[in-house]
Amino acid sequence: MSEATLMMSSDAGAERVRPAGTPAVLLFARTFAEAHLYMDINPCECGESRFERDVEVLAQRDGVLPIRFAGDCERCGALREFTFQVPDRPGGPPAADSFSFPDDGPSGLIDPGQWWIAARTYGGIADTVAGGVDPERAWRDPEAWEDMVSILVNSAAAVDEALKFLPVGASAMPAGAFWTATGREVYQAVPDEFRRDILERERAERWARLREFTDTHPDPDEL
Repeated sequence: MSEATLMMSSDAGAERVRPAGTPAVLLFARTFAEAHLYMDINPCECGESRFERDVEVLAQRDGVLPIRFAGDCERCGALREFTFQVPDRPGGPPAADSFSFPDDGPSGLIDPGQWWIAARTYGGIADTVAGGVDPERAWRDPEAWEDMVSILVNSAAAVDEALKFLPVGASAMPAGAFWTATGREVYQAVPDEFRRDILERERAERWARLREFTDTHPDPDEL
């Protein structure tokens, strides 16, 4: 398991399925990790998000790297195609799986309701993985350890991304911050989850869980 695949529906999903040769909508992603998450949460019409992501780097311009991902849906064979503009910043993001840079504003692709789902999905994956392995053996495998750390980081970082939508001084997320059908549905179902105090507590607990894991199970490559 090299990367968690999130199976979430969105009102943008149907737009991503198109016949060969049809231009892809140009999307702005802050990092490649955000681009991959966007593809994960916008499945094919058949409901499958996985496809062989052949990558084509288009002509770079003005510090922006246009990247095209295309391939056939693993379930129904329909063409999946996404073209992103990703900032070409020296040194890349702070970490390979970072959704954004520290000075970035909120996402223009994924709304806070979707980030909320992503945080819980990653957390649930971590619970499932941890409950199905022998910790005395599993976390001695460098690849398994790195996968678990990545899942825990993503779980916490997704809450960080949701918090970026909170206006300065606001105690709760405004309803207007949710622009996808999925995000609005989440907000309407659990509006209290988008209070500042709740999100900040969630963030602290998720980063603490990562620290506890790495303290209990040090990087096997460093032992």
